[in-house]
Amino acid sequence: MNILLMDNDVMVLLFGDFYDFHKDSLKKIMLLLQQEYGEIWIPQEIRNEFYLKRNDRKRRKRLDKIKKEYPFIIDCPINVGQHEIRRINGINEKDNGEVDAIIQCIKAKSQANIKFTEIRFLTRDKGATIKAGKLNVDILKYMDL
Repeated sequence: MNILLMDNDVMVLLFGDFYDFHKDSLKKIMLLLQQEYGEIWIPQEIRNEFYLKRNDRKRRKRLDKIKKEYPFIIDCPINVGQHEIRRINGINEKDNGEVDAIIQCIKAKSQANIKFTEIRFLTRDKGATIKAGKLNVDILKYMDL
């Protein structure tokens, strides 16, 4: 099984714009992702960023509906503390979601109870790509979908 962690920018694009205007395209993308990845994890910080971008209640309902429609999308089962995020990100809260996902990937590799073949981070953010590369985390760029 492969695991994919999704960045907030990608979630906004897929679960916002595509969901509203291109549902058929979203279904095709989700089918492709489901075939390649057994699970898609959404880290807590990224989920919080997704909720705070616009209308919190509307986005929460939307994400709940999408998770019911696509049960392979789940909340990340690994906990990451704020102190761990600050260790990599410093006081810059802007990139906390990306750093949370990167730490999730690193922690997953060291946990024996989580079985996977490959774990990747899906992002459109150049800074996140650079940080992940420095920490040896595999990236899937949105443009490569």
